Amino acid sequence: FEIEEVDVAEIERAPIFESVRCEICGELAMKTRVRTVNGKTICLSCLGGCEAIVGRGIVPNFKTPFRR
Repeated sequence: FEIEEVDVAEIERAPIFESVRCEICGELAMKTRVRTVNGKTICLSCLGGCEAIVGRGIVPNFKTPFRR
């Protein structure tokens, strides 16, 4: 085998989103992980589930870990 240096494209960094507070439990959550329902900002844990990508694909009604 042969060892040589190669050029590798830089890895794209993940975007950073602001944190917002859930109006039910008070937890901070990433802005993309909350929903607005009847004018209230609610985290996915309080909503009871969401679509999520897991090892077997996209899962509807994925239950997020819930902390109280």
